[in-house]
Amino acid sequence: MKEPELLSLADFLYVLWKRKNQALLVFGVVVALGIAYLAVAKKTYRLSGSIYVGRFQTDLLEEGEFVAQKLQDYSFIKKALEMNQVELEVSAMKLQRNIDAHVLNEVRKTKDVGIVLLTVEYHDPEKCHAIFKALTDQLVREHDKLKDDALNVLRSMERFFKVNENELQASIDADEAFAAENLRTPQEGQAWPAHVLARYTISEKREFLKQIIQDRHYLKLEGEAATKSFGTRLSAEPQVPDKHVKPRKAVVLATAVVAAAVLGAVWALFLELVDTQIKPRFRAAKARVEARNAA
Repeated sequence: MKEPELLSLADFLYVLWKRKNQALLVFGVVVALGIAYLAVAKKTYRLSGSIYVGRFQTDLLEEGEFVAQKLQDYSFIKKALEMNQVELEVSAMKLQRNIDAHVLNEVRKTKDVGIVLLTVEYHDPEKCHAIFKALTDQLVREHDKLKDDALNVLRSMERFFKVNENELQASIDADEAFAAENLRTPQEGQAWPAHVLARYTISEKREFLKQIIQDRHYLKLEGEAATKSFGTRLSAEPQVPDKHVKPRKAVVLATAVVAAAVLGAVWALFLELVDTQIKPRFRAAKARVEARNAA
């Protein structure tokens, strides 16, 4: 059996030249389809921004990794859209796939510095901006509440210590007044049990009062330091995107041209194969059948 000959480069170029009209037709159709796709495809806009996670004193309000996960969480996205009254044509679950957030730790590789990059993609620039604002505003609200709650705890503890301080000071004053009125001063070299007990009790209360005053002073300093803490904020105010990121015109056209060239060449080779290989075989087979019938 004769082995089929391989198509050389010269043969390939000859076939392309011979079938250039058919190849150019396919090329033009594919390129036209690429241009038509650019005309009708929905444009996707992207908005990115860095979020600085707030701190209470020296501690992050929430870890950066947790903030990144929260921004991509379905329940958080849905709540943020509802709170900001953002109405979309797609569900929060579909929108979830177009939201990305991850931690940026270029400053300190081994420590969470609380910088999160949030990226939102949507086919409408105004809605893209609204979604971004809804997510960041909701995050800021929640973090402000965390900071306020922590500050309120410090203030309530300070008030609690102040009340205890006042009550303990009043108790000491009462004990001293009672001792002055009811206990005689012991004679030299003598010590009455009641007098010793009263003085011991007053001394213990004074030590306890001293500790309460120190603790309250510490809490006051903590509260003053907390007021200097900063809340969660954006690196810059987000702006409505004015250029789309998808589809990319250059990429689509380049892909269409390459695909058109390949398909045009394949179509030319296919037509040549049909004319030179397949059709002659069909004609020969038909002739043999007619010859047998005639005999």
